[in-house]
Amino acid sequence: MKYDSIFITNLASFYKINLFNRINEKKRIMVIFTMESEKTRNEDFYSDNFQFDFLFLKGCLFKRIKILWKIKKNNTKCEVILSGWDSIESWFTLFISPKTNNSCIVESSNYESRVSGYKGILIKLFLNRINTVYVPGKSTEALLRSLNFKGTIIHTGGVGIMNFQVQPPYYKKEIVKKFLYVGRFVEVKNLKFLIECFNSLPHLDLNIIGFGEQESELKALAKENIHFLGPVDNVKLPYYYKNNDVFILPSKSEPWGLVIEEALIHGLPVIVSDKVGCKDDLVTEETGLVFDINDINNLREKIKEMTDVEFYNQLRKNIASLNFEERNNFQVSAYL
Repeated sequence: MKYDSIFITNLASFYKINLFNRINEKKRIMVIFTMESEKTRNEDFYSDNFQFDFLFLKGCLFKRIKILWKIKKNNTKCEVILSGWDSIESWFTLFISPKTNNSCIVESSNYESRVSGYKGILIKLFLNRINTVYVPGKSTEALLRSLNFKGTIIHTGGVGIMNFQVQPPYYKKEIVKKFLYVGRFVEVKNLKFLIECFNSLPHLDLNIIGFGEQESELKALAKENIHFLGPVDNVKLPYYYKNNDVFILPSKSEPWGLVIEEALIHGLPVIVSDKVGCKDDLVTEETGLVFDINDINNLREKIKEMTDVEFYNQLRKNIASLNFEERNNFQVSAYL
């Protein structure tokens, strides 16, 4: 089978599948997955709604490389779009495909990626074989500039397409009290910092959805105004967005932050750390606030600012006017 583009990526995440389905409506693609699952993800993080040709690579490395060689041999002129530089499969394909056909999706940002030392040398070597890079936003472009990438950079405006939700209409709230976090319980998410902050704000509620290796430790630190709701299926998340006021993401590093887009789609203003990749594109003065990751007092100040009802409702009104279908169309068109 001949294809216009072949994507090589890791997981069949629902938001990537939604994106690939939309791209496949416009041109013929094949997607090769290098992994089947990851232990830290909910089961419904994945999707099997494939409306395009796909393949899960299995078996030993030699077998996987042989499959890639055969597919590329039958599609010598198509664009190959690699998802980053972290897999052997991507490096192999990089060198069996002409540079003019090589593209890459980069979702890392200048906030968390090392570009010095041996790792920086390897990344530069990888990018030297790439003609076009697709980036979600400004922080990723800044990373590429720091690596002296000379090829074409195309902005996509996102890292995938969320499951369809009817955007809630604006309505005025009289009190801002409930804050929400959704994600993994791992060190990089900086939840100890977040809990410490809300321990000093007993008049506000922090609702935490997720699971992970830090769960017992975090529960032991938390005071009564902090509530652990456990893992929640993606299809049930709209209920929790609807019943909270503000979404907060305190990550020490976050390449993009798809969950911020999810929160905005559900009408919630957001507070994010200055290490969240999408802060330069999605978290504007019209949608939320950004705090200094090294200053817990600054986070308290941003939370206090968000609880000002007049300020908060103006953010909600702004968010209700955003056109997410237009954003989705822009993202799809970037690959066409």
